[in-house]
Amino acid sequence: MINQILAVEQSVCNPVLTPTIKWEFDLTNQQHLDMRRLMADVYQRNAASLSKCNNRSDYYSGMAYCLSRVAKDVLKDNTLRILCLDLLEAIGLQDTLHFELRS
Repeated sequence: MINQILAVEQSVCNPVLTPTIKWEFDLTNQQHLDMRRLMADVYQRNAASLSKCNNRSDYYSGMAYCLSRVAKDVLKDNTLRILCLDLLEAIGLQDTLHFELRS
């Protein structure tokens, strides 16, 4: 959702004031590739736990949050941090969706 908000094209009358920001993986950067692999693993494990009615979304949300902290504090990469926070949001939305479908 954050990506959608930030990637919205600016109005025609004032295109210079605020540039469009895109948060994307840089596939030529090995750190981005490694983080993408970790994020995909966390997402897949969360989806598997929800499909088995073994809700561990808090655990996997914590993992996503830790990845965002590593991106910020260790790797000093704000793009990766935003992408990890998107993963955190996706896990929360996935949990909410499954909760609504079960009730």
